[in-house]
Amino acid sequence: MRAAPGTGSESGKGGLIPAPPAGSQDGSKTLLSNMTWGDHVTKQYIDDAVSAAGWKKQIVSKLPTVEEAKDNVMYLVKDDVASTETKNVYNEYILVTEEGGGKVLESIGMVNNGVDSTYLDLSIFSSTSGTLDEDSYAKVIDAYNNRITLGKLSFYYFSLDYFLDNDNSELKIIAVLFNNTNSKEDVSGSYIDIEMVTYIVAQDKTYRAIANTATLFNTMLSYLKFMAKTPKVVTTLASLPIDAHNIIANVASATNLSMAVSSDDVGREWQVRVNNTTGTDITQPLPTSGLFQSMSGDSVVVPKNSFIELSIWYINDKLVIRVGEQA
Repeated sequence: MRAAPGTGSESGKGGLIPAPPAGSQDGSKTLLSNMTWGDHVTKQYIDDAVSAAGWKKQIVSKLPTVEEAKDNVMYLVKDDVASTETKNVYNEYILVTEEGGGKVLESIGMVNNGVDSTYLDLSIFSSTSGTLDEDSYAKVIDAYNNRITLGKLSFYYFSLDYFLDNDNSELKIIAVLFNNTNSKEDVSGSYIDIEMVTYIVAQDKTYRAIANTATLFNTMLSYLKFMAKTPKVVTTLASLPIDAHNIIANVASATNLSMAVSSDDVGREWQVRVNNTTGTDITQPLPTSGLFQSMSGDSVVVPKNSFIELSIWYINDKLVIRVGEQA
């Protein structure tokens, strides 16, 4: 038997949960997790304090351990007994420190609105400008208060961030979507679309939507990966690797410098640190014909137990070599 709500003058009927007291239908009473009815003002005070402190509300299937729980998170566990087909009810828990210094997860009550969705439905912004209805405006405010960081539009999910502007008269919602057409770097024509929409919601429920899109093509992604890659370590200057900007060559003798490049590498530059691992100077030849040009002559001395740095730049169908730092 499900409990019936109380009226203004009579208590409700008890069921699986205790009978709501008189006056509970107007929101003045809140069912607490110990299955008693408490004054709503106390519960509202806690909610306001949590919101002001910037805490996040997180829906979980089960409570974390005390060791796993975070100080700035309110955990919500669905109450299957109290929930109905049209509304979910959650028990709320926060991590508190007891007088003895120990920490426990303490229940602070129940909630049955404002947190039944883990994302903000962005379809409520149906055009580039307009006015939100009461229900849609409430969803926006709930998402802001509950730090909902996920937005959904059609089949796409956006990352959300919020901030107040113009003396707190406007709420700005930044929605960002990354759409990757192909995660493989070597697929021709693949790219990542970065779509950003700024929703500006005013206190009178009017809104504006400003959209921007940037595209990172495969060649740009490949170059970023090339520049950021961990340095390659080799023991010879023959057949130098081309997939990383920085190369470390630990050599014990002179070798013929060589590398194989393609049209995809035009414009790239390789920085090569040549370490002499021996106690004798090494005279390293520098190629000056064919694919190679040298701006530093046809050889360079790598001092014993020291190093030099080479720059190799692929430009105008040539690999241009320049000797840089010398220890």
